[in-house]
Amino acid sequence: MNSQKEAVFAAVTKFYGSKFENGMSHTKEDKSTIVDTLIEGVGTEFEVKNEQENMRSYIIGLLNNHLRKDTRLNGGEKYAPKNPGSRAGQGDSEIKASRQLLKTLVEGSPEAEKVKAFINSKLATIKAAKAVVEIDTEALPAELRSLVG
Repeated sequence: MNSQKEAVFAAVTKFYGSKFENGMSHTKEDKSTIVDTLIEGVGTEFEVKNEQENMRSYIIGLLNNHLRKDTRLNGGEKYAPKNPGSRAGQGDSEIKASRQLLKTLVEGSPEAEKVKAFINSKLATIKAAKAVVEIDTEALPAELRSLVG
């Protein structure tokens, strides 16, 4: 059984054949045909990690993800997210509600700035809590114990 990454690469290279070039652009029609090929291969080519009711939508996302991230398909460029940290705090109900409130406020208004300050403060608190690590000083060699604060 191939990985999803390998299945996407195989489907793309098979579709283009000898015309395939690393980093080439893909039309909607090309992607649609590749998606159809991948859907046919589901269950035989690779394992779908999460069963999806709408398999086509899942496969489209899978294809787009690998076209962006696989260096064999994206022109050899290392993937860098466009908006790193944008998912931070998604599990926190206060941050979620604050972000929804922020969307209703006028950009740059004092109210919007107050909400942004709260969100940033809450995210910093969450990040700091994750950074706290318990170290068993008794398990450390004697010469390293002084390094624990």
